[in-house]
Amino acid sequence: MAADGMMRKQDLAALIALSAVLLAGLATLAWLKRPTALSIEETAEPAPAKEWDRRLDEAQVVRLNTATAAELERLPRVGPVLATRILEARQKRGGFTRIEDLLEVPGIGPAMLQTLAPKLQLE
Repeated sequence: MAADGMMRKQDLAALIALSAVLLAGLATLAWLKRPTALSIEETAEPAPAKEWDRRLDEAQVVRLNTATAAELERLPRVGPVLATRILEARQKRGGFTRIEDLLEVPGIGPAMLQTLAPKLQLE
């Protein structure tokens, strides 16, 4: 503060900045302490239709030599990156002749192959 009791511009700017930081902190604290509502999905049992869809997805077999990336992604532990690698390997080889050929795809090892094999067909 200046000797005449007036605030300098720098002091006023510092006060405003500190006030903004304080308000941001209070807003964050209020947000963190807000009551959270559970969604219906989190509180209820799975609907029979959804459970049926899940079972159908699990039972479906994917044809390795004709599957799209989206179809491959329905396999357990296969995401977009691995699906792309499988498609690239299939294209490079001109198709797979054995399911075990997937071991040549980066990211697929023996354990992964064991998980995938029951859900795969060649033709």
